Amino acid sequence: MSIPLFLAATVQEIRAIPAGERNIGWMSCHFSPNDSGLADIPYALPPDSMLILDDRIAITNHNPTLVAEQLSRAVIELKCSHVLLDWERSATPESIEMLRQILHKLPCPTGVTASFSEDLSCAVFLPPIPPHVLPSDYLKQWPGREIWLEAALDGSLGTLTTEGCSFQSVPFPTPAEPEHFSEKLHCHYSITADTNQAQFHFRRTREDLDSLLSACEKLGVSLAVGLYQELG
Repeated sequence: MSIPLFLAATVQEIRAIPAGERNIGWMSCHFSPNDSGLADIPYALPPDSMLILDDRIAITNHNPTLVAEQLSRAVIELKCSHVLLDWERSATPESIEMLRQILHKLPCPTGVTASFSEDLSCAVFLPPIPPHVLPSDYLKQWPGREIWLEAALDGSLGTLTTEGCSFQSVPFPTPAEPEHFSEKLHCHYSITADTNQAQFHFRRTREDLDSLLSACEKLGVSLAVGLYQELG
C-alpha cells in the first residue's frame, strides 16, 4: 500500500498508542454545545496527524470566523498535516457558510464529505467501497477530484432470486468455506444456494484492503481514513 492510511482514534485510544506512531487521526473534535466555537480540541498530537471535525453537535449559533481561527491555530500549533470535515447532517445555510470560512482559513489539505463537496476544489471524502463493487465504477463519478476514502472491513451480501438481485451491507462479516478471491474486487467471496435463491457473501481481509488502496491510488485516491479500533 502506497497511499497513507490515517487511523482515527478516540482520546483513550490515542493515550494507549505507542510513542512514535504516525498517521493518527483525532476524531474527538466537535462544535461546542455551550458556546459559539469548538470543543475537545487536542492539546497534543503526533506530528503530521489528521484533525477530524464532526457535526455530532449541530451547527446552529456557532461563529464561522471563530471556528475557522480555532481550527487554523490548532493545525499550526499541533503540526497537523490534514483536516477532515466529517459532516453527516444535511447542509444548511449555516453549515455552508461555516465550510466556506474554514476552507478559506486552513493552511493544510482539507477533505469534506460528498454531500458538501459540490463545486469545491478541496478533497472529497467518500464512504468505503462495498466489496461487491469495482473500484473504478465506484470512483468514476468524481473525475479530476482528489479523493479521500474511508477504509473499513465491512462485507456485503448479494441475494439472487427470480425477482432480481439485491445487495445489503454486512458489518463484521465472518469467513466461510469454501472461499474464493477476486483480484478485480480485492475481496474474498463465497456462494450458497437453495431452490429459491443464491447468495453471494463478500468480505475483505486486511490484506485485501491494502491491495484495494494500492489500486485506488491510480483512480484519484490520495489517502484513506479508517478506525484505529478496527485497523490499528
